[in-house]
Amino acid sequence: MQTTRSSVSRQSWRARSKRPPPSAPKADRRCPSWLIGKSVQRRRWDDPEVEAFLQRREPVVLTGGCPLVQPLVGKWTFDYLANTFGECSSLNVHFAPIETTSFARMYGKGLGKGGCTPMSFAKFVELCKSDYLEPTASSEKVSPPLRYYLQAPMIWTDADRDGANPHGLAEDSAARPLRKAPYSSTIDEDMRRLGWDWLAYARSVAACDPFDTCQMWVGHGGGSTPLHFDSISNFLAQVSGRKQVLLFSPAQTWRVYPYPVGHPMDNFAMVNVEMPDLSRFPALRRARALEAILEPGDVLWLPRYWWHYVHQLDAPSENISLNFWCGRKGTDRFMQNLRTAPAPSAEEVAVASAEAAATAEAMGRHESERERVEAADDALLEADADLAFSCLHAGRIIESAAVRLLGDDKSKGYLFLSAIAAGADARWPPNATAAISNARRIRSELIGLLGSSVAANALLRMIARDGRLSPGLAPPIEGDVVNTEKGVMTPDEEVTRWFARRGARVP
Repeated sequence: MQTTRSSVSRQSWRARSKRPPPSAPKADRRCPSWLIGKSVQRRRWDDPEVEAFLQRREPVVLTGGCPLVQPLVGKWTFDYLANTFGECSSLNVHFAPIETTSFARMYGKGLGKGGCTPMSFAKFVELCKSDYLEPTASSEKVSPPLRYYLQAPMIWTDADRDGANPHGLAEDSAARPLRKAPYSSTIDEDMRRLGWDWLAYARSVAACDPFDTCQMWVGHGGGSTPLHFDSISNFLAQVSGRKQVLLFSPAQTWRVYPYPVGHPMDNFAMVNVEMPDLSRFPALRRARALEAILEPGDVLWLPRYWWHYVHQLDAPSENISLNFWCGRKGTDRFMQNLRTAPAPSAEEVAVASAEAAATAEAMGRHESERERVEAADDALLEADADLAFSCLHAGRIIESAAVRLLGDDKSKGYLFLSAIAAGADARWPPNATAAISNARRIRSELIGLLGSSVAANALLRMIARDGRLSPGLAPPIEGDVVNTEKGVMTPDEEVTRWFARRGARVP
């Protein structure tokens, strides 16, 4: 039988996809090797198999010159952008002391070290070059007093992500109100040449409409973004340099210890994957990440609610990427189930409370039983992606509900929820009517929503695991909080102190 050109081409795509994924030198990785399970699968961007990854919301690295970002590869450099970006001086530049490897995007005592201040792209490059990239007279690299990471929105919508019609116009309308940053005409032209048609096709396949935001991230000093999740999906496109990305599925949410709901960083994990503290976060032993090494031109499909840590490789070198956030939170069906879930009988709830108490007692007597129960709870979510998704959202809702029930007192609310997780409500005296009623309500709604008392009790144990809520594993926050996610910048006088004491020139 004659082999067609298209079949030969398709065979070559698949042959290339089976090559070993690129790797980072061991010294360039900051996380322990035991934490990495497998590599994210790689496919050429026009391989027909890509559609299946998009549809089932499974991460994949698109290779071979994906049109989304290929026009910029080899063109966008620090010097090019410094010369063509224009006079805009309001770009967010994060800074952190050199001994701190991560940019938390929220700063203050009890949060990340460093801050964020506006400046021009040219000033950012000047700081990078003077502090890091240019050799001294002795041809040795200067150790920088600070690390820098630039964050710049490029194009976005005024979308109401949860609204029925986020643009106020038909989705196919050419007049939908996209907005762009006030950069130069050269940058505008570069952005127009991106593969917007391909992105529209990919969004349609992945059911993650509408387009939300395109943002640029620029670094040079090997910094990292701590482990966190985003509530909408993302195409992360590497333009220059390389990045290491570690991904944890939603099923592993409770193994990475999220900050409590209501904390400024409640979509971040408390664990530091670069230096794991297993005595404080023992469930992390059972977590395993997927790893992706992004080369220039690669695009990572990153579905919503997947936890991810991002590290700039090959420091000191230029590192530029664009991300394209798309879609909505995808919680419509979950919220409908929450409203319509059948309520279990009072007897079922009482039996579930007694089972929780017996399990807690056994876990307290035997360490081996604790390990068995916790592994079984984790395995329950690993076996059912829909259940894992529901547990992530249900856990967040009941954390908020418990706090409200206790008069908006977080300490009391978290203590109350931890007590329910341990089945203490099964032993409370009859005169504790209000507490018993609230505990039964929480457990009842979880049983109805998740479909079984086994899942409900497992979730309660996971969210309260290892004292996460009470006495609490999150460091206390003191003083002002610089939350760059909400547009808050570090005060000028604080910026001056940071740069002066590090010997850097003040921007």
